[in-house]
Amino acid sequence: MNDILGIDVGGSYIKFASVDSNAGFVTGKLARQPTPARCTPAQLLSQLEDISGLHPDCGRIGVAFPAIVRDGIVLTATNIDTSWIGFNLVAAWRERSSTELVLVHDSDAAGVAEMNFGAGRGRSDRIMMLTLGTGIGTTLFADGHMYGNLELGRLAMGELEAEQRASARALADRGLTLREWADELNAVLAEYHRLLWPDVFIIGGAISADFAEFGAWLKSPAEILPAKLGNAAGVVGAAVMASRRLSL
Repeated sequence: MNDILGIDVGGSYIKFASVDSNAGFVTGKLARQPTPARCTPAQLLSQLEDISGLHPDCGRIGVAFPAIVRDGIVLTATNIDTSWIGFNLVAAWRERSSTELVLVHDSDAAGVAEMNFGAGRGRSDRIMMLTLGTGIGTTLFADGHMYGNLELGRLAMGELEAEQRASARALADRGLTLREWADELNAVLAEYHRLLWPDVFIIGGAISADFAEFGAWLKSPAEILPAKLGNAAGVVGAAVMASRRLSL
């Protein structure tokens, strides 16, 4: 069995499913549970135990998480509780379970899924993955290499940061029309292009399901593509990254 449990921790929901990490698709039902407000390490560990118990045949777990992570340790806490900073989720999990767990940045996971099985498959040019949700996740791929753990959603653009201007949450919080929001996203894309010169932007996150409604308003010297894996991208990518790291 190639199935690995993929879990994507978002600001509103935790999505999860068993994943065939070789073929890159969900083998069971993509399910979700509400994410606790300002989710703490103890709360997430409890939910991970519950979710793992629903998938007893998956002996490995990949968790996509909305923060900079390194060696299982959470280093930032932009849209999560500050108690996460310095917390080693992998070590804490080992005290609870014999199931192996890998922790990765959520945008990196979505990008890996899209590069291997979605909009970026077969391309070797410079590609920037954006996940638009509570914040803006960013990952850059160039010549087949991933430059991850980026936090360019925090990039200052005038009085606001990029994700305060054009995340999916900003659309609601700022009371923007979809066209106004698209104009704000265009400003963010222009700044990212000025700094990094990608050939392609892949637009992911739950809002990518509405790409047909706003995609025509997006403008950039780079090609702009909607993510193909939709809400499953983080789940699939987390499982794929876990499979690769645990196979080393």
